Amino acid sequence: MTTLERRALLGDAEAQRQCTEKGIMLPCPFCGWKGKVSFKDHRFCGQNYRGSKRIVYRIQVICNKCRSRGKPVFTQPIVNPNPYITKWGNNYAETESCRKETERFTPYVVAAVSVWNTRPAPPIGRCGECAAYIDNKCANTGYYKSEFGFCDDFEPKGGEENEVD
Repeated sequence: MTTLERRALLGDAEAQRQCTEKGIMLPCPFCGWKGKVSFKDHRFCGQNYRGSKRIVYRIQVICNKCRSRGKPVFTQPIVNPNPYITKWGNNYAETESCRKETERFTPYVVAAVSVWNTRPAPPIGRCGECAAYIDNKCANTGYYKSEFGFCDDFEPKGGEENEVD
């Protein structure tokens, strides 16, 4: 894992943007496995007199292990689309038709990967500063913890001790 990926996983928005630009897909936020771009025909929008179909596709990243999904991105109606011959599909070859299909779907795939790569910064704080820390015990988990340990479910206490000047 590169430093850029580590920064992105820690919630650095600039690093997340750079990963998306470089085509790096971050691991699943739930299980840490690899994700894959998924295409699903979402809506048939009709066809013209020549029989050319117009279809809206739903594009999203899906984890290969736990099957969690990123927020879907929808295409504009595309005439006779074939996302399976793009570089993210199963039937890609170095041909002109595959390159054209890849160009048509690239903005939508980049948007779906960008949504997948966007992660909030994890909460960081000591158990003693957490609102759920009561009588040396975490109210969220029920475990006894030291006030100097780091809290997994950190929620800052309200009040004067946490205010910034």
